[in-house]
Amino acid sequence: GGFMLAGEARLQVQRLRDRAEMRHHERMTMRQTAEKRSVQEAHVMEAVEFNRAWVANMEEFEHRAALVVQELQSRQEEALREFASRQAEETIVKLKPSKTILELVQVQEKLARSGNYAEALKCQKKISSLSKRDAAGVQDLAEAQLRKKVQSFKALQRLETEALVARIERGRAEHRGHWTIGAKRLMQAHKNMLSDLETRQNLAVNRAHVTVKTEIIPIVRRKSAPRDSRRENIRALGQHQYILPPPKHRPSRIATASAALGLT
Repeated sequence: GGFMLAGEARLQVQRLRDRAEMRHHERMTMRQTAEKRSVQEAHVMEAVEFNRAWVANMEEFEHRAALVVQELQSRQEEALREFASRQAEETIVKLKPSKTILELVQVQEKLARSGNYAEALKCQKKISSLSKRDAAGVQDLAEAQLRKKVQSFKALQRLETEALVARIERGRAEHRGHWTIGAKRLMQAHKNMLSDLETRQNLAVNRAHVTVKTEIIPIVRRKSAPRDSRRENIRALGQHQYILPPPKHRPSRIATASAALGLT
C-alpha cells in the first residue's frame, strides 16, 4: 500500500516536473524567439538606414561631380572662343606682292609713260589676277595654321577633361570601397551580436533547466504511516493472525513532495 502510493507519487511528481519544465521551456523559447526577432528587425532597420545614407552620399557625390564637369566644359568653351579669336587676329598678315607682280607693275608704268595704254591695261589685269591668287593662298595657309593651333588647344582641353574624369572615378571608387568596408563591418557586428545573444540564451536555458528541477525538490516530511497499514493490522488481529507492521523507513522525498503538493 505505502510503496504503491509512493510509486504513484513519484510518477505524479515526475509528470508535474515534466509539465513544469515544458511550460517553462515554452515560455522561455517564446521570449527568446521574440528577443531574437526584435534584434534581427533592429539589424534590418540599421542596414536599411546604412544603405539609405550611402545612397544619399553617392547621389551627392555624383551631383557635385556633374557640376564640376559642367563648369569645366563651360570654362573650356569660353577659353576656346577667346583663343580662336586671338589666333585669328594674329594670323592675319599684310599681303606682300610677289616678285612677278612687282615686275609687272614696273612694266605697266613704262607702258603707261610711253602711251601704250592697251598693253598697260593688260598688265593691270594680269597683276590683279596674280594678287587674288596670292591672297587666296596666303588665306588658306593662315586658316590651316589657325585650325592646327585650335586642334592643339582642344587636345590640351581634352587632357584636362580626362584628368578630371579620372579624379572623379577615383573618388567614386573610394566611396564604393568605403561603403563596402562599412557594410562588411556592419554585417560582422550584427553576426557577432546574434552569436552573443544565442550564447546568452543557451546559458539561460541551461540555468533554467537546473532551476526548474531544484524548485520541485520536496521540503515536507510525511507525518505518519499510511492508514491502510493500520487497518490491515487491526483486521489481522481480529482473525488471530499476527503480521508485522510495515518497516520504518526514511520518508521518501518523492512522497514528501506529493504530500506538499496535496497529491496523497
